[in-house]
Amino acid sequence: MPPVPVSQQSQVLVLVPATADATHLLRATAQSLARGEFDVDRLDDLVLAIGVAAFELIRLDGAANLAMTVDGDGGHLDVTLSVDGPARPGWPEHWERSLSRRVVAAVATNVTAHSGIDGDGISFRSSS
Repeated sequence: MPPVPVSQQSQVLVLVPATADATHLLRATAQSLARGEFDVDRLDDLVLAIGVAAFELIRLDGAANLAMTVDGDGGHLDVTLSVDGPARPGWPEHWERSLSRRVVAAVATNVTAHSGIDGDGISFRSSS
């Protein structure tokens, strides 16, 4: 069965433990969703952005779960990664000053960080 084009997908949610060992599931899921429309370079960019953003979130104190939401939209994937728990002091200011943010911004657009009572997160858009 051929992959479903990004533009025809609905939102996908993946929840994994907030550990480095589990991030491969996030990267593989997003890569599978984009495979039909993204070329090899854009797939690599998507995987890199997810890995870097996930690493920054896993480093936050008290994170037990890491969630990724992927929403397909006409050749784009909107990705949001978030960890559970209370808002952490210094987030998202830490993210805004980090090298990791610059790496993600080099391969994706609309890069933002958020903080709230349900946890902290990072969002970005990857395009084919």
